Amino acid sequence: MAFVNKEGTSLFHDDFTNSLELSRQLSELKNEFKLNLIRNNPNKSPFLRALFEKDLLKIYKRKLFNNFEDSHPPNGICIPGHRKLFVDSEGEFYLCESTDGFQSIGNINAGFDYKKIIDLINNYCDLCNIDCLNCWLLRLCDLCFVSAISGKELNLEKKRKKCDYRKKKFEDTIKFSLEIIEENPKALNYLENTVII
Repeated sequence: MAFVNKEGTSLFHDDFTNSLELSRQLSELKNEFKLNLIRNNPNKSPFLRALFEKDLLKIYKRKLFNNFEDSHPPNGICIPGHRKLFVDSEGEFYLCESTDGFQSIGNINAGFDYKKIIDLINNYCDLCNIDCLNCWLLRLCDLCFVSAISGKELNLEKKRKKCDYRKKKFEDTIKFSLEIIEENPKALNYLENTVII
């Protein structure tokens, strides 16, 4: 599940009451999804599947390895310009729609600036090497460039905050999947035929 980035806007000012209400509603929906799975009826609500299934799929369909390698590429990053691209009204190329004008990687007149793209990937990998190589979530992590962007720079502290949130979310998803399997050991078998998008 993804939410709108609230940085740079006052629209989401701390409204504690609305935040608690949203959390309560999401908890109710997640419990309904859980009951659907336990009752072997995952397709009862496509809406609930869209909300809660993605992280279950990442865990259930993870690649299994015999050991850790000395290095591992950051899982969440794309190759800029290959799968996603955002073109602004001036014809400048950016990583994606979520980077808010972070760094141009080319334009419609000159094409891609491959040196900038390679430097960006290398800088992000250097940033990730500080913490990620010893992280238990390394192979399931989906944090991308956006997690570390602060203005026009990559910021380790911002990425660490996103990492902490992501680890907590995966811990919750692991617990959630175990609760389901305790009630119905075959409840998640339907994921075998589900594709990660």
